[in-house]
Amino acid sequence: MTKGTHRHKVTHTDTRAFSGPVRAQGQNQAAHGNVCFIDHCACGATRKTNANAGQTERGAWVEPVPRIVIRVPSTDTGETSTQAVHRLMFGKGKP
Repeated sequence: MTKGTHRHKVTHTDTRAFSGPVRAQGQNQAAHGNVCFIDHCACGATRKTNANAGQTERGAWVEPVPRIVIRVPSTDTGETSTQAVHRLMFGKGKP
């Protein structure tokens, strides 16, 4: 969502093992090593929070990356799906 038109609200939270700091600046080393909570918003944005022994390190909300889906019609030409995608994206010819 565009900044200023939506305030993120946690819809659900997943708990995962710690996998690294959640922000580059202002890290709280004491929060590293235990678990990472991943908050999800209805708009698709996520926010990670590391927690360990009462210490927390919260990252910023991250907007989802748009996904591009290419649907390739079935063909009886014997070409592979990679060749069909290449043909649709770049014109005739094999990759």
